[in-house]
Amino acid sequence: MKESLEIFDSVFQVISFALSTFSILILVKGAVVSLWLFIKNFTGSIKCQAHSNNEIKNLFAGYVLLSLEILIGADIVESIIKPDFNDLMALGIIVVIRTVISFFLQREIAIDEKNKAA
Repeated sequence: MKESLEIFDSVFQVISFALSTFSILILVKGAVVSLWLFIKNFTGSIKCQAHSNNEIKNLFAGYVLLSLEILIGADIVESIIKPDFNDLMALGIIVVIRTVISFFLQREIAIDEKNKAA
């Protein structure tokens, strides 16, 4: 029984680490793509300058949102592994902060897209 719990714990640690790593990779990719588009836009190498700064910002915000959602999942998996009160309180605070950030990023993207359509 104890062996199966250790295996269970190890599997969830690997899942949590994989989700965290995947989240970081998404964030790094978003930063690189956004920086690349910004540099191309700034130097004028984009012929029609199709990517305004707001579009680049919204693109990066989308990557940040996806990264935050995956990190919340990783934190939930980690709380399954170590369910003591301090870790659960920290998880709750982190989830609230990330949810608030996600809400405002999504709202800003929606407003920008609405203004763009008008």
